[in-house]
Amino acid sequence: MEGLRSRVAYLSGLVEGLAIEDGSAQGRVLAEMVGILGEMAEAIDEVREAQEELAGYIDEVDEDLTDLAGDLYLPDGEEEDDDEDDDDAGLAKLHCPNCGQLLALAAGVLADQNQGMSVVCPGCGTLVGVVAEED
Repeated sequence: MEGLRSRVAYLSGLVEGLAIEDGSAQGRVLAEMVGILGEMAEAIDEVREAQEELAGYIDEVDEDLTDLAGDLYLPDGEEEDDDEDDDDAGLAKLHCPNCGQLLALAAGVLADQNQGMSVVCPGCGTLVGVVAEED
């Protein structure tokens, strides 16, 4: 934030222009205040840089999650095509009882659960219980 740093530098120049002795009480107070303002400007710059870095990282994670959701769930309004069973090998499918969204789970994940599990529907947020089938 160059604007803040330049304003602190300008303020420092104004304080020096007052011709107040550094040894006087007023001079010490003003010098300390200008110093603190300079440190604050630097700290704000560091926080801003870190925030921008984190925002970029969050954008990347968001894009990855969007891609993953697109791979796992059918878009709203699309129905499952029963003729494409070959592509779905190894998936356990169920529909959300609340909104009807198709949910696909890896069959291995479900098989590892002795008493079943619950998943959250990405369409409506409803908790959907899934019971593992016994062999």
